[in-house]
Amino acid sequence: MGEGTSLIGEVNWAVSSILAIVLSMLANILTGPAQNIFAGFNASVARKRSVNLRKRLEEIEQYLENPSELYLCIIFLLLKIIFVTLLAFVIGDLIAASVTAMIDDSIRTGVDLSPIVDAYVSSNFLYSLGQFSTALLYLMALNFTLIGLRLVWQVRNYERMKFKLDNIISKLDKRGG
Repeated sequence: MGEGTSLIGEVNWAVSSILAIVLSMLANILTGPAQNIFAGFNASVARKRSVNLRKRLEEIEQYLENPSELYLCIIFLLLKIIFVTLLAFVIGDLIAASVTAMIDDSIRTGVDLSPIVDAYVSSNFLYSLGQFSTALLYLMALNFTLIGLRLVWQVRNYERMKFKLDNIISKLDKRGG
């Protein structure tokens, strides 16, 4: 591969990563409203959504009554974020180091491993696999972060959220019968 092709691959990878993060955040933001819209088409779905929203309100009320549970939940989410981020870092480095060692070993020993590597898996594919798994784990960490931020926002803005969810629940109950 030429130098230009490598540069294009890196640019595509950067654009893909940024787009994946934006789409992940957008999906998290739009999940609730989309569920409410689809619940309007089917009475049983509306009942299930209403039950889920009531459970969510009960969870938030429980966190308000017992803040230590909220702190434990946030600490657990932070630990998940740290673990997944470290795992992403380690996996990315291990795969990159393995590919580099394989290439360096073939140069050092004078044994050309490229026919074997090209026949089974190309080194570019292995690099891409490492980058993909790293990006996927970073997206998981981002999702845990968004869950934690949403939880904190819901607890801090409980009255406004309760009013909004009560309105949604009443509409869903009318649809669900």
